[in-house]
Amino acid sequence: MKIPAVKGSFGKDVFYSFVISARHLLKIAFVNHQALNHPEGRPAYQRMIDRHRIKDIGDFIKNGGYLPTNILINFTEICRFDFLPNIHNTDKNIKFGWLHLPNKYKSAWVIDGQHRRYGFSNLDSKFLDRSLFVLAFEKMETKREAELFITINHEQRSVPKSLLVALQADLKLGSDDPKEAISALASALIRTMSHDNTSPFFSRFSTPGITQTGKNNLSVPEAVKGLIRHLSKKKPCSWLFLRSH
Repeated sequence: MKIPAVKGSFGKDVFYSFVISARHLLKIAFVNHQALNHPEGRPAYQRMIDRHRIKDIGDFIKNGGYLPTNILINFTEICRFDFLPNIHNTDKNIKFGWLHLPNKYKSAWVIDGQHRRYGFSNLDSKFLDRSLFVLAFEKMETKREAELFITINHEQRSVPKSLLVALQADLKLGSDDPKEAISALASALIRTMSHDNTSPFFSRFSTPGITQTGKNNLSVPEAVKGLIRHLSKKKPCSWLFLRSH
């Protein structure tokens, strides 16, 4: 199987960037997790698969979701790459062409994205033709694989909970799900109180990325949690009034 791809390098590491179906990636990619005793003694750095996470990803895909970030893999052998004519390859750093994919299982080792890969494993065949973005290295040393895995998973920062809660006001307001709707409403009310200069809570809530002082020391998630408890105890007419305002 050959697919259009871009070839380049990061330092001494050769990479290919391409799009592939989940069906084909499942056939060639392998995860060397820590419970395996690899016959060649290759060190294993991957964590064990989380079944609940795989199910959540599968449900997300079935409901129309897609995965826009790259799955990182490492080809264990040098791949054939046919360059396009020079007229289409004027950039010295990257080259366009046709990548010939290996045709056997374990020819590609997953560095990052194992749950996204296995998220398709229990889905019906009709979902397996969904496209996945892949960044593939070529014969990268296992030590370098592990270093890259650690860099990605240790250095990356999770999204602050306060930001996720604040976004509910924009994403879930008016939801048909009562729990989502009341959470979004509470988030919107907190934001309004924080931005209204006539409010006693004006600029009192901490904001991600802004240094906390003695004044902006209130937590948005905790305030939303308390407001949800309060709104949940209200009678239906009060809830409808609040929602309309």
